[in-house]
This record gives sequence, C-alpha cells and structure tokens, in this order.
Amino acid sequence: MTPHLSMRAYWRHRKGSHFWDDTNNNARVAFGPPQGIPPTLYIPDLAQKLAQIGTGGNGNSYVIAELDGAYTKYYEATVETEYRGGKVFVRGSYTWSHYYGNFDQDDSAAVNDANVFIGSSNIADGAGRQLWDFRDGTLRGDRPHNLKLYGFYTLPWRANAGAFLTAQSGQPWETWSYKPYVALTASTTDTSRYAEPAGSHRTAGHAQVDLNYTQNVPLNGRFHAQVVVDLYNVGNSQTGYNIEQRINNAPATYGTPRNFYDPRRVQLAFRLTF
Repeated sequence: MTPHLSMRAYWRHRKGSHFWDDTNNNARVAFGPPQGIPPTLYIPDLAQKLAQIGTGGNGNSYVIAELDGAYTKYYEATVETEYRGGKVFVRGSYTWSHYYGNFDQDDSAAVNDANVFIGSSNIADGAGRQLWDFRDGTLRGDRPHNLKLYGFYTLPWRANAGAFLTAQSGQPWETWSYKPYVALTASTTDTSRYAEPAGSHRTAGHAQVDLNYTQNVPLNGRFHAQVVVDLYNVGNSQTGYNIEQRINNAPATYGTPRNFYDPRRVQLAFRLTF
C-alpha cells in the first residue's frame, strides 16, 4: 500500500468426510438412526466371518466402518497488515472462522484437550454416541474471532521494547447426559453422550497482553550479550476453559472450567550470541 505499509487478505475452506471409526456392527439397527440411514448391519455376515477365522463373537461385535454422513467443514477469512518504519515495527491480523461438523475427535473423552485419540475413540461407541445423537454442530476447536497484534520499538540505547496482544473467542461445549438414551442402553456413563446439539454453549473469550524488553550489550568482537525480560499476561486474565460437561456423573462441578490460562508471570533470560 505504501513503502512502509502492506496488507494481505485471503479466504480458506477445508472439509473432511468419509471418516472411519470403530462402532457396533448393529449400530444402525439398535440405536435409532434417522431417516436416510439404512437400518442394516455394517457387515451382514460378520458372525460367519468370525467363525471362519476361529474367533468367538456374534454379528453385533465392534467393526471398523465408514460412519454414515461423517464430515467436518472449516471456513476462514483473514486480513493481515504490517508496518515497518524507522524504529517501529507493527504486525496485526484478524481472522473470522467457523468450524463445524459431526465428527469431533477433540470432544470425545471425559477429560478433553489431551490429544488422547489418533484412531479409535468414544465416537459411535454404543447408544448416545452415534453421529445422529446431537453431534452435528459447532466443533470444539471453533474460534470465530481471533485478533493478534505484535510490535516493537527500537530504543536509542541498543534495546527493543515490544508487546503482543491476542484476543479470541471462547471454547464451545455442550451438556453430556446418559438420560436421553436410557431406552437404548443400561450404561449410566455421561461421557461423550450429547444431550443437546454440539457447541450449544461457549466459554468466555480470552484476551491478554505480553510485554518484552531486550537489552543488547556488545562485548569483544563478534560476541554480544543480551538481557531479556518478558512479562506475560499483564492483566492476569485467568480465563477458564475445558468445561466439565457431565451433568450426572459430576454434578458438583458441571458447567465449571477444569483448566485456566496461565496467570501473570515474569521470565528473565541471559543470552550470549556470536
């Protein structure tokens, strides 16, 4: 835009489909699928196949199958800008996005945000965990608004002072309960049994400012020393996230955060560069 100011805007769309997972062979028969999904076994002759290889079991055992209608979609619009002028540098970005679908690997364990699943998960495991059980909605990783600003100023005494601001939307969550599915299962475990559409609620948004001061000290020849002071989360915004979703199994803490952003802290570092 000018010799010192630039701007970039872009649009992104990603989608996933045809997801496979372990599920009950009779899930489409026993757990009330909606219209449009055939009430048939995933593998009709599973019992015979198990008998052929000498493995016990029946036609209702777990199988690996492509889950009907499994999908995720992500839309993003981002604007970025950068200013370079003399002793000042500033970079900023704003992103609007939407992440939704019915196959959420990040939201299928009693304690989430643990990166516990690569393949098998609670998804499609028994009654109340099928993709048609309220799972179509906003996914756990959705953050509709995300703002980032970074800048620094070069001081006359061989030092830099900088700041980083970030602000983003909160984390989606929904109530989990076994009670809507008591006619289909004897289990009393809430875990991953959605009682309302995915992402029906959202935690508070989070914003924080981090500050940095870097002092450069020339030594002998090509050797330099640096003293770096970082102050993180200046406003001490300890926003909660990872909400307890199990309304029956954890009634005392239902709806409350299990994790919080780190509090204000200071880091001091010494560096030798050459």
